Amino acid sequence: PGGSKNYGAAVSMADSASAIKTWVRLNRWRYELITPRMWQKVMLPNCPPGHTKEYAKSAVVRLWPNEDWREGQRCKKPHEGIVDAALIAEFARRSGI
Repeated sequence: PGGSKNYGAAVSMADSASAIKTWVRLNRWRYELITPRMWQKVMLPNCPPGHTKEYAKSAVVRLWPNEDWREGQRCKKPHEGIVDAALIAEFARRSGI
């Protein structure tokens, strides 16, 4: 896990990721590591560096025009995590992962 702003958050994310990986392995489920570069190359073609968030928002609106991408009714902007999760899932579906 990367992108954390402090040491404590990084440790917490690493612990959570390890717990999830262990649970998946114990259940003998298959998993694939999908990096941002992998899914963004397919789902956000021709996206210039530094513009992935706005391109991602445009992509989900184009793919699912009737979906509400906000986290809640009072939110004004689409939730970046929900937007990315939808695009990662669509990447996996298209890739047969």
